[in-house]
Amino acid sequence: MYSIIGGFSLDDITKIRMYDSSKYVYDTLYEILEDEEFRTKEEKLVRKISNFVKLLEEYSKYAKIYSISDLLIKIIHFLSPIYESIS
Repeated sequence: MYSIIGGFSLDDITKIRMYDSSKYVYDTLYEILEDEEFRTKEEKLVRKISNFVKLLEEYSKYAKIYSISDLLIKIIHFLSPIYESIS
């Protein structure tokens, strides 16, 4: 999450952990997306979470159909423009 792929700051990750530290981060992400009060208060963070969860779901579906090497190629293609823009 704290990478180019996720784009979360340490503050973002702290807020996510503090939301419910008794659960796995993955489960907490889905809880946050369903919490209207939190969504109103932390719109920017919720947008990041939503995009990140969609990306995870997309790669998860892809991984069920294709080989791991195909998945890695897909991820590399996704990351290429991002790396080019920061270098």
